[in-house]
Amino acid sequence: MVDRGLVEAFQRDDAGNQSEALRVPIEVKGCWNNDLFTSMKSQLYGQYMTALSTSHGIYLVGWFGPDAWDIKDRRRGRAITLAKSPHYIEQQLERQQAELASEGVMALPVVLDVSLN
Repeated sequence: MVDRGLVEAFQRDDAGNQSEALRVPIEVKGCWNNDLFTSMKSQLYGQYMTALSTSHGIYLVGWFGPDAWDIKDRRRGRAITLAKSPHYIEQQLERQQAELASEGVMALPVVLDVSLN
């Protein structure tokens, strides 16, 4: 899984000339990742947004419901104990979002339910 991405968009003025690029980094995590609840600040903001000199970023978490996983897969257990549910992840990340927003940083957490069931 790719752990980060970058979206670039260009605005055009009335004459159709391309202006400076808007760059928005995207940090992607699976719900089993040990750094799930720290990487919004440490990676997305601390590494990628800072390097790009941008105050906007997206923190995308894939929720893979553990019911359809092989019970021997170690990530299944981490997803159950660490992430619990998409709603739990959202609650935890909203706290981090508020903390970063108080510092003028707009990190948008998005939890995408990609369960097989």
